[in-house]
Order: sequence, then C-alpha cells, then structure tokens
Amino acid sequence: MTDVGCQTEASRRELKKHAATIHCSNTLTLLQRKITNALLYHAYQELLTKEEHEITVKQLCRLINYHGNNHAAIREAFKGLISTIIEWNIINDETGAETGQRALSLRVSV
Repeated sequence: MTDVGCQTEASRRELKKHAATIHCSNTLTLLQRKITNALLYHAYQELLTKEEHEITVKQLCRLINYHGNNHAAIREAFKGLISTIIEWNIINDETGAETGQRALSLRVSV
C-alpha cells in the first residue's frame, strides 16, 4: 500500500491521508471531521474518474458509526461544511510553496 490510500479489511476500515490533511488547524467539529473523512473514504477509489459522488445517509451514518436518528445534526454539520473555506500551504521541493483557498464543493440532500 502507498502512503496515501484506502484499505478495507473485514474488521476495520482505514484511510491513509497526506500529512497535510492531518496536521491542520480549523474550526471543524468532530462530526464534520468524521463526515469529511467518510466522504473521502467512500469516494476514494473513483476520485480520478468521477466528478460527482453519492452516498446515502444510511451509508454515511454507518461509516462514521453514528447510531442516532437525529438527522438534523447531520444536516447542521453539512451546513457548516458547505460554508467552510479550506486553506492550504504545501511546500514542494521542485516547485516551491503552493498556497490557496477553496470552498468545499458539496451538494447535500438529507
């Protein structure tokens, strides 16, 4: 397996992410971070071949180990994610530093 990748075993799911996604500062709640990781995990195998990805609320809740029926909390978490600006500053040995900002591109129906 590479340093960045997605692996599923019978007993656990594992998402290996670039260190820059782990060492970040932001205002995401724990639920928002879990949702973000679950969405990346779910779409990982098709990231380069599809522009849009879909997941049901049931699948999402299973991935984040959410057993409640309070879908309002999921909706609120998505509202916060939609308005979140992601900023990055990546240092590359060949090209120097790359910095940027972007809003998450999410369309949600719960």
